[in-house]
Amino acid sequence: MERPPFHIGMRVGNEILQKQCSHYGIEFGALIEGRGMYRIGDKEYALEAGDCYFFDANLPHLLIPDAGPSFLSLFIEIYGAAIHALVPFEDNIELLKPFFDTAAGRAPIVTGQPALAIVGKAQRYIADNFRNSFTLADLARQCCASESYVSHMFAKVFNISPIRYRNEMRIKWAYQKIIENTESIESIADQAGFSSYSQFVRLFKSVSNKSPGQLRQSKI
Repeated sequence: MERPPFHIGMRVGNEILQKQCSHYGIEFGALIEGRGMYRIGDKEYALEAGDCYFFDANLPHLLIPDAGPSFLSLFIEIYGAAIHALVPFEDNIELLKPFFDTAAGRAPIVTGQPALAIVGKAQRYIADNFRNSFTLADLARQCCASESYVSHMFAKVFNISPIRYRNEMRIKWAYQKIIENTESIESIADQAGFSSYSQFVRLFKSVSNKSPGQLRQSKI
C-alpha cells in the first residue's frame, strides 16, 4: 500500500514511551496543553504549552510529558519529497505557519492532500507572478478549481485572501527596493504591480506602519 504524503496527529495523556523513535518523514509539532521535554540523543529540551518544534527525518527523539492534569500535542509528518511537491522549499515555513496557529487555537485545520495541494499550487503561482497582473479567476484556472473554493481554502490556511497575499508580497518587494536604491517611489510602485499609487501607499502603511516616503527618509 502506498504511503500517504503526510498525516496530522495528536497525542493526549501523560504516558511515557520507553525508547526514542524516529520517522521516515520530517515532523513539525506544537504543544497545546501541559509541559514536558524532548530527549534527542543525550540532550534534553524543555517544552511548554505554545512551543513549536521540528525534527528532521530519521532523527531519534523521545517526548517525556510532565505529570499533570492534561497534556496535548499536535503534529504533522510529511514524507519524502511530498513537502517539495506542495511548495518550493524556501516557502515551506510560510505554508506551515498556519498549522501552528491551529495548534494555538487561532485557526481551523485544513486536512487532506487535495486541499493542501491546491493551496500550495496557488501560493506558488502567486510567489512566481506577484508583480504581474492577474485576477482570482486566473489563479483559480491555474489551480483547476473554482474561484470560491481556492479563495476559501487559501484563507483557511493563510488567514487572508489570495489577492491580499499577493499585494503583501508586492509591498515587501517594494519595501526592499525603497531601502536599496534611490529610484522614485512611484516607479517602484509601478514595478511592484500597482496601477494605483494611492492604493500602494494605503497598503504600504497597513503592512509596514509607515508611508513609503517615511521609509525613504529614514534611510537617507
